[in-house]
Amino acid sequence: MKKEFHTIYQELSTNYYKAKINNKHNKRSSAQSTKEKLKVIINSAIIELNIQDKIRPDAVHFLIINFHQMIVMPITAKILAKKILQNTSLYNQDIMWPAIHDDIKIILADAARQSNEITGHTLLSSAARQYDNMKTSRMEVWG
Repeated sequence: MKKEFHTIYQELSTNYYKAKINNKHNKRSSAQSTKEKLKVIINSAIIELNIQDKIRPDAVHFLIINFHQMIVMPITAKILAKKILQNTSLYNQDIMWPAIHDDIKIILADAARQSNEITGHTLLSSAARQYDNMKTSRMEVWG
């Protein structure tokens, strides 16, 4: 990746956290708080694995966008809509957030084993390899 894209991805991630989301499923304040919670989870996983020097900004942005848009928002929409689900125990925030934290760590750890530099592409490959081990994959939100 060209160096100038490092700054661009950092800015995209920062702007994504700040952007307001307002749609019929996610109330603005709820969506904003989920992005902030996800940011904390991603940063803590990076620190716990001691990979701050290995992870590129495009990889962080990959995690933000994919986990928020593909997992957090759909599950949150289900919770907020209070729809009847087959297994409601899988779809509550007390279970969702720890599962997301564990999945991010699984993906990041796999990526760190595969490469000295963790990129968006490395994470894509790691997510594919680790999909069956991911707790959120059992929620059948995507996949």
